[in-house]
Amino acid sequence: MSNLLQPFHNQNALANVWPIDWRVSLRRTGIWLPLVSAVVIGSGFVLSWLGKTAVTWHPLRIIEAILPLSFALQAAFALPPDGEPTLELLSSYKRPLPLIGLERLLTAFLAQASIGLIATFLGVSLFDIGAIDPGLIRWLPPTLFFGGTIFLVVQLTRQGTQGALIAILLWGGLFFGGNAAMLRWPFLQWVHAFLQPEAVSPANYAQNRVSLTLFGLFFTTFGLWLLRDQERVLGWRSKQPFTYWAKRAPAYLLGTAVLVYLVSVGLWIDEQIQRSEAPVCCLTPSDLDMAYESVQLTAADGITLAGWYVPSSNGAAVILLHGYGGHRAMMLPQAQALAKAGFGVLLYDLRGHSESGGDQRTFGWADVADVEAAIAYLQSRADVEPERIGIFGFSMGGQIALRATAQLNNLQAVMVDGPGFANADDLPPPQNGREQIVQLGSQITFQGLAWRMGLEQETAVIDQIDHISPRPLLLIATGPADGVEQQIVHHFYNHAAEPKSIWTIPEATHGTGFSIDPAAYAQKLVRFFEEALLEK
Repeated sequence: MSNLLQPFHNQNALANVWPIDWRVSLRRTGIWLPLVSAVVIGSGFVLSWLGKTAVTWHPLRIIEAILPLSFALQAAFALPPDGEPTLELLSSYKRPLPLIGLERLLTAFLAQASIGLIATFLGVSLFDIGAIDPGLIRWLPPTLFFGGTIFLVVQLTRQGTQGALIAILLWGGLFFGGNAAMLRWPFLQWVHAFLQPEAVSPANYAQNRVSLTLFGLFFTTFGLWLLRDQERVLGWRSKQPFTYWAKRAPAYLLGTAVLVYLVSVGLWIDEQIQRSEAPVCCLTPSDLDMAYESVQLTAADGITLAGWYVPSSNGAAVILLHGYGGHRAMMLPQAQALAKAGFGVLLYDLRGHSESGGDQRTFGWADVADVEAAIAYLQSRADVEPERIGIFGFSMGGQIALRATAQLNNLQAVMVDGPGFANADDLPPPQNGREQIVQLGSQITFQGLAWRMGLEQETAVIDQIDHISPRPLLLIATGPADGVEQQIVHHFYNHAAEPKSIWTIPEATHGTGFSIDPAAYAQKLVRFFEEALLEK
């Protein structure tokens, strides 16, 4: 065989010096599919511009739909046994097959990506749809996903035509049935190549695009790795038996699952610490007949906290803390109930939220020091008696309120609605294997959160809550008895010392307790602080 191929090798000696031969690769992958992509995308642009289609397609949606399928078809025939004679392949190159496969995939990808870049630029320019970057995020990850998937399928089956058929079926299934399937099986959101950014949250869309990219690169790498077995690829030896892949499939699946999980955790953490720019909307205390003052609190580290203060007429005041991602206006219903009863009310945006300073949110870990600044402000006011200050918190604000009361002696009472957890230990003890996995995942997540924020992990609420005694504590829990919120709140309650009480509102969901029965909620709120702060 070596003598037979020697003339071919000598003939291509110059080409063998340079590791890449784009001309040959372009000839093998074909220029027709990129040209078809350009024609179809251009036609879609024109029809949308003229309004001739039944639905006016978003220009980036057109690119997103066409390029993945076109690249997948090219990937199917990049290095198939039914598309290139063995002798021609061996005579043209003296390089490893994985390098040849990578060269051809890159050639096909660059051809399609050139069309995509030009089309994105034209779409942004002609349709005034924003920047180019979002356009790349629309079509680049699905293109990598489809191409990598089909390339791997072909290397496993050694049938280019079969890979092309699968590409068409996969494309059609995700394009026409992806949304319906995702509603039934939400986990499919990870690989829904045509997921619309306006249909999900920015974090979920980012997770989808990252997972598509990782899957595409992983499948491509796996397919190139399979090309190392030259004898099998060229048909000189039969394919690996089914048992060969069956033994290795669990490891591949587990590795992929771990990778996807770690990426999702990283994205979740990044979302949690980003500043919340939610505007303070849409009411102020004056809209609810409350005279108020705008205040600026300065935390110990210099962070400025923006807030409102409604003066007290009975000598007592209550600090109100909103939930994660919210703002102080969300606490106005509770503020109105307390103000009508004569209490002073201090509402402020948590650090990293809305109009307050801070370049990141801290999951409440750094917010206890901010409560100290709020207490100092109230103690400086002539209308407030220093020993008559309480605190109310919702969700993460509830978690902060519990820890602040446990650590600061100047708070005389605490009431919380649906408090969040500060640490994985705040979750109820796992009762089964699934809950043990969730507990382990939470520990990994909180460790990553601490590393990402540059802070030490906060001590769990359950390890501090008993320090609130002998000051009164009232916990509110919404949702069904077996729901997560009820379980967490009862977990806190069991670790708290007397005096303590719990009020459940099973017909309400997280954050809707006040709206379910405003009169009963307001009465419970006012009566608790009257007993704790005025009847001493």
